[in-house]
Amino acid sequence: SATLMNKALEVIEAHYLYGTSYDNIDVCVHPQSIIHSMVETADSSVLAQLGWPDMRLPILYTMSWPNRVECSEVTWPRLDFVKMGDLTFRAPDTEKYPSLTMGYAAGRMGGTMTGVFSAANEQAVADFLAKK
Repeated sequence: SATLMNKALEVIEAHYLYGTSYDNIDVCVHPQSIIHSMVETADSSVLAQLGWPDMRLPILYTMSWPNRVECSEVTWPRLDFVKMGDLTFRAPDTEKYPSLTMGYAAGRMGGTMTGVFSAANEQAVADFLAKK
């Protein structure tokens, strides 16, 4: 998350999952991590999946589609919009974190480049964890 590499990979995923041009995929940074995904429809409405900053629920939502899994208040308390406070957004800083720009470029190159991009990320993470 800190390098925006995850956003770059999500841009590539969105391109393939929804069959849309890279020009139609925009990224914004949402520091509170409450909004996990948003899609703008043809009439300019926006559909969003909101939840606490924990990826288990969005993954469960995706894996159980089209069904819904009952969750207890203990597992995932309901969102309290008043307690949650403001939701903010900002443009990604691609100068400081160029991986997002590289992800768009890899996607536009096509072929095996997205696989190469993902593999380079895996190696970079492994090297970081090994303190190399």
